[in-house]
Amino acid sequence: MLVRYREPWHITQNRVYGFTDVKTADTMQYDYTFYIDYELKKDPTTDKNEYSKSIFVRPGMHYGLIMKPDLFTICWEFWTEVAGENKYYDISFESDEETFYDNYFVIVRHNLKLKEFTFVVTNKSTATKKTLTQKYEGTLCDYTHAPFNFGIANFDTHIPREHMGYCEYELNEVGLFTQQYSDTAILDMINKNKGCGREANKMLDNPIFVLNMDEITLYKVWDLSGNCFYLDYNLDLTKKLKKLI
Repeated sequence: MLVRYREPWHITQNRVYGFTDVKTADTMQYDYTFYIDYELKKDPTTDKNEYSKSIFVRPGMHYGLIMKPDLFTICWEFWTEVAGENKYYDISFESDEETFYDNYFVIVRHNLKLKEFTFVVTNKSTATKKTLTQKYEGTLCDYTHAPFNFGIANFDTHIPREHMGYCEYELNEVGLFTQQYSDTAILDMINKNKGCGREANKMLDNPIFVLNMDEITLYKVWDLSGNCFYLDYNLDLTKKLKKLI
């Protein structure tokens, strides 16, 4: 599925449709596993390509996956609160000009007890893989009121362009679980669900959303988890972006 330039998508928290008691709001405050398979596209020549690209972000103080074309890095960014002050962290995977726009598969695990992130980046185009870890001080900043944004970070009329982070990329797989899973377990689930339609062949425990890019309409991507947290086209924000810029 193509997330188009200045046409972001999102999963809005606590949209349960009466079908589940599962909540999305605080799912990235505790233990979790997030994965995403994507391929960034180059922005139109009318844009400055040094701006950061927000692949998957919870807005505010950015929490999520950012591509930085000025540095050729792939970053997992987050903020913590330490003694009443906010502290910024990023875990950076270094690519280069030749590989920055390759097809990547990323897995992120958070261990609350250890206060540690594990960032696993696989370049599927070159069949190379690297695992990075980052411990942190304090507690994660509260993102329970933030949606899950795809293709944009923040938006407001007063926010400079470089903080919006909109971009264009091919989204192939994405999912979130409130449990830590190995790379092998995630890949096994993805492979067994190929061509499954709207009912998963295999689902790991404690899913929040597991999106099936083969089941998509103009405005919605199907959620295999059973929680009905569909990926929705952000029509309102798309209209605002096209008017503003």
